[in-house]
Amino acid sequence: HNNYPTAEDRLLEKALFLSGLEILPSTTTTSTTTTTTTQEDADAILAAQLSAQEQETDPPPRLATGKSRLQLATLSALYHEDFDQLFRVLGRIQIVYVNTWQGRIAGSTNGCTVIAPLMCIHHLIDQISTHSLPDNDGLDQDTICSVIDQETPIILQELRTQLNLADQAFLIPIDVHDYLMNNGQLHSSQFVNVIGGNILDEDHLSNLVGALQDNENKLAATLFFHEHVVAILKIRRSKTECYYDVIDSLPLKETLMFVDETPVEFLVRHGHDATDTLAMEEEMGHLYLDKTAVFRCMDVEALRVCLRWYACSKFNPANIQYIDAYEWDDAQSDFDPRVFQAFVWGTAPSL
Repeated sequence: HNNYPTAEDRLLEKALFLSGLEILPSTTTTSTTTTTTTQEDADAILAAQLSAQEQETDPPPRLATGKSRLQLATLSALYHEDFDQLFRVLGRIQIVYVNTWQGRIAGSTNGCTVIAPLMCIHHLIDQISTHSLPDNDGLDQDTICSVIDQETPIILQELRTQLNLADQAFLIPIDVHDYLMNNGQLHSSQFVNVIGGNILDEDHLSNLVGALQDNENKLAATLFFHEHVVAILKIRRSKTECYYDVIDSLPLKETLMFVDETPVEFLVRHGHDATDTLAMEEEMGHLYLDKTAVFRCMDVEALRVCLRWYACSKFNPANIQYIDAYEWDDAQSDFDPRVFQAFVWGTAPSL
C-alpha cells in the first residue's frame, strides 16, 4: 500500500478543487444563484491566483504543435462511436438507471464527494467474506438510494458544520476521507493508491485502469474529474473475469445520448411526452438526467472505453478550445480541464 496523503496536501487540494467548481442549484429554492463557498475560501483562491500571476515563475502553457494530434471534436466523436458500439451493438457496456440522484433530496445537493466513497464502502463490505468469489453482483438499487437519500445528507450536514462551511458547500475529497476514517467506515490500511494526470493520455488512464486490475482482492475507486466524483467498483466474477461498475449520481445527458441522437429523441426515450411542448422545452434546458446511472463494463477494455467517452462528454466549448490550443503540461495541470484524480481502496486486512 502507498502512503495515504498527509495533511500537508490539504491546502493545495482545497484550492484546486474549489477553483473550478460548477454551482448546482438547490432543488428547494427558486433562486438562480447558490453560494457554495465561504468568502474566506473565495479570498484564498483569488489571492493564490493573483500571487501566481505576479510571480510568473512558471512558463505559459505550451502551444499545441499537433501535426499528428487530432482535434478534440474528432477524438470525442471517435470515442463516442466506440462507446455506442460496445453499448448498443456488443453489449459489453450496459446502463441501469436508479430513480434517485444527487440533489433530489435537498440535503444531498453537491454531495458527490460523499456519495462516491460511500458507494465504495458498501461494495467493499457487502458480504461476510470479501475474499470469496464471486463478489455480489454490484450494489442493488435499494443500497444506492439509501446512500444518496439517507446516508449522504447526514454526513454532509455534520461535515459542513465541523468545517464551518455554508449550506450546500462543496467538500474536498480528503476532508471526506478523513471523516470516514475517523468514523470507522474506512481504514488507512484500505488505501491502495492515489492516481492523477491527464485523462486523455493513454498512459495516465492506464495507470488508473491498471490499479483496478493489479489486486486479487475487492477494489473500488473514487474518480474526481471536472468538478464531479463518481465511484468505480471492481466486481470479481472469477479469478480471471471482472466487471466494473461506474456509478454516476448526477449524469450528464450528453454522456448518455446515442450517436446521432437528437435531444428530443433522447427525452422521448427516457419517457417524456414529445407533444407537451412546454415540458419538453423546460427539460431540454437541464444538463443532467434526473436519475443515477450505473455503467456496467463487462471487461477492462470496456471500462477504458467508458471512461474515455465519459471524459469527452463533459468538456464544454471553452475546455475544447483550451485543449486544442495547448499541450498537456504537468507544471500547468492545476487548472487544465483534462486533469483527474482517483483514490483506490481495497478491503481491510482484517476482513
